[in-house]
Amino acid sequence: MKIEGVPEGYELLRVGKPEAGDLYIATDGSIQQCGSPIASEGWAIVRKIEKPKRYRPFSCAEEFKPFASHWFFSKEEEVFFRVQGFSDEGVFWSRTQAYPNKYVDFFSDFTFGDGVPAGVEIGGGE
Repeated sequence: MKIEGVPEGYELLRVGKPEAGDLYIATDGSIQQCGSPIASEGWAIVRKIEKPKRYRPFSCAEEFKPFASHWFFSKEEEVFFRVQGFSDEGVFWSRTQAYPNKYVDFFSDFTFGDGVPAGVEIGGGE
């Protein structure tokens, strides 16, 4: 929800006394970081809205190589595993697999062990 007076890219947390480290809207409308607690009430305390990180599928073996020893999670089977091999066509997650999972399918069906999409970060998070 957009609240009048809160600059683009920020959201209102509360109205009150800013504590050290809080971001607040100063009387001139600028965003300031509080150095020490302010005694008076009525300040708009805000936080910067972080853009979500964006990812895309790996495109080739060279891109995947730095991540080959990482743990991955299968969304469908709900298990953690390490890949058994990879090529420019995709990832082998089983030793008995005849054809690799294409990187675009791997991206859709798997994450890194920590829940991050199994692909290359392309931006966001600022």
